[in-house]
Amino acid sequence: MTRQLLPCRSWLCLMLASVFAATGSAVVFGAERGLSSYLPAYYGDYAVAVAPAPGLYGYATSYNFFAKQAPAGFGGELKLLATAGITGFQFVAAEKLWHATIAAGAYTAFIDATLSGSITSGATKLSFNQHKAELGDTSISPIALYWTAGNWHLSVYEAIFLPTGRFKRGDALNLSRNYFSFDTVAAVTWLDRSQGLEISVVPGVMINTENTATKYLTGTEFHIDGMANKYLTATLAVGLHSYLYTQLNDDQLQGQDIQGSRSFSVGVGPSLLWIPQSPDFSGKVVIKWLHEFVADDRFAGDIVSITAALKF
Repeated sequence: MTRQLLPCRSWLCLMLASVFAATGSAVVFGAERGLSSYLPAYYGDYAVAVAPAPGLYGYATSYNFFAKQAPAGFGGELKLLATAGITGFQFVAAEKLWHATIAAGAYTAFIDATLSGSITSGATKLSFNQHKAELGDTSISPIALYWTAGNWHLSVYEAIFLPTGRFKRGDALNLSRNYFSFDTVAAVTWLDRSQGLEISVVPGVMINTENTATKYLTGTEFHIDGMANKYLTATLAVGLHSYLYTQLNDDQLQGQDIQGSRSFSVGVGPSLLWIPQSPDFSGKVVIKWLHEFVADDRFAGDIVSITAALKF
């Protein structure tokens, strides 16, 4: 079987590789499925690096992704519709460490996704219509630290992604990455409360382990979320949110580098913050819509999310 190491829509390439392998056809490889443990637009919203008050916080997010793609070098079109119900918590301690507020948290997701469409390569045509609704992977952050100096706020934490979901080799659609990922993240917020202005950035570097089912190692990933927010009242704010994602090095298959396998994408869109005023309720609601206008080796689409957070 001949292997052509050419850039293409990466998750599609691996999928085609697994299907074509049985027929002895030429295979085109790329980064594994163009998917990542990093969720665009999920890492930041409002006052992201500002230390929360001590206590227990619960949150729930409806994260929706709508995309279609006519992969370069192939005929046909694929559509991906996915909704993730993400639930989690954060505990903020009253004690300090190195003059920093200490926190820890975790989240997991139930994902409902459908992949449909067809792809043609020469005389070969593959049709897809696969739906899955099941638990995805879990992330834990054993420690997060927050510092404050005037209008400046800094937070650092480590997110560890655990492959708790189900992965089936050869399936076009898998909702688990089937490997561990370690994401080192920092968040910086400049917040001028007198003017109601905020600028925040949240960069991170994610290191992945090998997918034991496919012997595929996704390269190191860099991502950064950016937010510019304006607080209109004590209960309402609007913002322009964005993200950039890129791989820092090539993927590997069975220990060999795959040239042209680095994914890249950029998205931007509006956001709204609402803080309900109630003596019996302490929390917030954040709504976002981001449009991905650049994507290489990844699906390009629209992200719509609604997050509710509650302090117990």
